[in-house]
Amino acid sequence: CRGHKLTLVDLPGTYSMTSYSLEERIARGFLLSGEPDLVLDVVDASNLERNLVLTFQLLEMRMPMVVSLNMMDVAEGGGVRIDPKRLSEQLGVRVVPTVAKKGRGKKEVCEALMSTYKSKDAVSDFRLDYGPQLEQSLATVEQALAADDRASGYDLRWLTVRLMAGDQEVRKIFA
Repeated sequence: CRGHKLTLVDLPGTYSMTSYSLEERIARGFLLSGEPDLVLDVVDASNLERNLVLTFQLLEMRMPMVVSLNMMDVAEGGGVRIDPKRLSEQLGVRVVPTVAKKGRGKKEVCEALMSTYKSKDAVSDFRLDYGPQLEQSLATVEQALAADDRASGYDLRWLTVRLMAGDQEVRKIFA
């Protein structure tokens, strides 16, 4: 990318960071290791709703990231219209339309990766709103976790959401 050497790690294909499958555990473990500088979230634009689950989870993990809306040709051919600029504004990360099979968007993805990598504000402020009742519970648990040394190194909001979802891998941190 523009004369810079990037090391990319292709993680097992997954639609979620829940850790129910081996692929999810491997991917999530790597992301939480602190090793990656940023994430390229390759999203199937023709099946956006299903793919945004992972995107939202990555945002909750506070991962600096770029979203590649891949298979835009298939999405558009199926009548799906996506406004990458608007989606980028809503998510708070760069969103790049691509067609990987045809090499479309490759240069733009490289530019977005380099720009995000160099940015001091690479982490999005995006936050899912779970509604007033659940948000109140999340705030209470998050406040308790803030005082727990075992939570250091993790995003408190992400830990709280995963604990309240009954995530067994996250519960092990506090066992």
